[in-house]
Amino acid sequence: VNFTGWDKSLNNITENMDAPPLYTVNRLTVNFYNGSELVGTSEADYGGAPDIIPTVTKIGYTFNYWDPDIEHVTIDGLNTYAQFTINKYDVTFLGYNNETLGASPYKVEYGGTVATPPTPPIVEGHTFKTWDRDFSIVEEDMTIRAVYDLNLYTVHFVDYDNSAIADVQVEHGNTVVAPEAPAHDHYDFTGWDHSLDNITTDGLYIKALYTPQTYTVTFVALEQTVKT
Repeated sequence: VNFTGWDKSLNNITENMDAPPLYTVNRLTVNFYNGSELVGTSEADYGGAPDIIPTVTKIGYTFNYWDPDIEHVTIDGLNTYAQFTINKYDVTFLGYNNETLGASPYKVEYGGTVATPPTPPIVEGHTFKTWDRDFSIVEEDMTIRAVYDLNLYTVHFVDYDNSAIADVQVEHGNTVVAPEAPAHDHYDFTGWDHSLDNITTDGLYIKALYTPQTYTVTFVALEQTVKT
């Protein structure tokens, strides 16, 4: 504090009186920094808090406090620095049926990654392709889904003697479109030796089936002439 005088005039004293001293509280300057950036300057009464405290932010972090403490300022020209805590985000991995995978949700610091993501489950008739979002740099809560491709199979159509007719591709669980079967003299095509529906195997061989044609033979008796 600074002494500024007395609360009564000391001139022309004519009787006993009390004259208490007068003081003013020192005003101190406080400088606020966010990292190396000066973000504000304020004043504070000696032993008090600054009149104005700036709001500071840092992407991916949460503000905690000022260091040194500014609740009771006793130093003029005090430099105080914003202290932050890095944010952590939830990263959840989901499988083909939206089931939670691994240790989800994984806790990841801002800017970090999931070093060891879960192993995608095996799904019948499907092949894991990728994850639907990049999680190499995490900056928010994330839900990440496994992406699968439907398996594509080759079906080999062969003739009765195992000679190739055609190779046809079909997706898992679908119906394969059969080629036209070759024609053979004296035989009728009757179908295939395997169902064309719900194909779930790669490299399946399907053979053409035939039955011999049947013919009707009519025997006719010849008329005989008898001489008399």
